[in-house]
Amino acid sequence: MLDFFIFNNDKKKIKSIQKKIKKEYKTFKKGYIIYGAPCIGKTHWISNQKGKKKSWIDGDKYLLDINAINKNIWKSPNINSDNYKLQYMRADYGQYMGKCYGLRIISSNYYKLLPDAIVIIDKKKHNEYIKKRSPTKKSINNIHFINKTLNNMAKKHKIPKFNSIEDAVKYLENK
Repeated sequence: MLDFFIFNNDKKKIKSIQKKIKKEYKTFKKGYIIYGAPCIGKTHWISNQKGKKKSWIDGDKYLLDINAINKNIWKSPNINSDNYKLQYMRADYGQYMGKCYGLRIISSNYYKLLPDAIVIIDKKKHNEYIKKRSPTKKSINNIHFINKTLNNMAKKHKIPKFNSIEDAVKYLENK
């Protein structure tokens, strides 16, 4: 069944989401997006930021908060389905909207939107992080496919690529 999604124009709900984001995260004159495959430490890095308000937001959390992604499709993807395509098109839209709003987003959810930087960590270290999640063979293959796709994206579009989240963040914040 198709995941029927309608953009919400409920002013009260929109204000509530904006208020929540403003309370937890800083906004900047220039927003950025960093992509990295699952299990590179994005959520860990984001949750360990100093200060009352965080400078960088977890793309997964943000996309769930704005209802751009359906958790059921996200957790059990069928890559060739219309739902999958629609979900990740909404992820692109939501993240681009956040970038325009001045948010700095670290994510692994994308369809065709190009990021400002890409993180691909050392393969040995990445495999250690992956094992901590008790992954299936399918999820491991998906993570390696995402890394390959991100590598190709970086080469094709000349997107800066980094070995750590810290290095990508420093680069963008000093740009």
